[in-house]
Amino acid sequence: MAKITLKFLQEQKACFEQVRLFEEVFGSEFEINSEHLRIAHEKGLNVAWVSMNAATPAAVLAELAKDENPSVRYRVAENVATPAAVLAELSKDENVDVRYWVARNLAISVDVLAELAKDKNADVKYGVVWNAVTPAAVLTELAKDENAWVREGVSRNPATPPAVLVELSKDKEWSVRYWVARNAATPPAVLAELAKDENSSVRYGVARNPATSPAVLVKLAKDENIDVRYWVDRNPATPPAVLAELAKDENQYVRANVAWNK
Repeated sequence: MAKITLKFLQEQKACFEQVRLFEEVFGSEFEINSEHLRIAHEKGLNVAWVSMNAATPAAVLAELAKDENPSVRYRVAENVATPAAVLAELSKDENVDVRYWVARNLAISVDVLAELAKDKNADVKYGVVWNAVTPAAVLTELAKDENAWVREGVSRNPATPPAVLVELSKDKEWSVRYWVARNAATPPAVLAELAKDENSSVRYGVARNPATSPAVLVKLAKDENIDVRYWVDRNPATPPAVLAELAKDENQYVRANVAWNK
């Protein structure tokens, strides 16, 4: 049976009050089982803190994954030290927050991610598209999701295939196009098109992107929108001649921001 010791809590720098409560209730060690977890909750012992600590032993995390309190389980779900088999079980949890954090966990298996990508809850799918280890094939499928929030997540993931970003650059939702404009993996030709977008937020997304070509930045430096010019100021790819012109901009914030460019 997995155990947590007083020494472990002290080494992990748990707060003084938690260490005091731990010692008062359990003495020098705490066996992780349903009865002790119940007592811990009643006495105010923060078991959730233990579940989110990367130094917590795998056997302890496995026991905490069965805790009745979802706040404990979702912290186990987000812990990168949680064994893959435990994450697989938590991926079926009835609580949305638990499944969301499983989807975000970098230690998750590709097979489990693929299953979570089919979850009925958009929040869970959003967790999948945020994960850096999500396969391109899964991102490609989620790029077609009916929920704009999910498509936004795909559009901001640096692992999203360029061909998918091309399609998302035509999305009806400006927020999706904005994140395509911000993505460093977006092809230069697509950024050039998005620089003409009717929505100023999309244009300043292009202005912020370090992958935007100097030629496009030259055009955006003349944009009527202050925010667009402001971000051209900050872009490391902006040519010195353009910065010199922006230093004379009618807007004080645009002028001041030129000094930020390194």
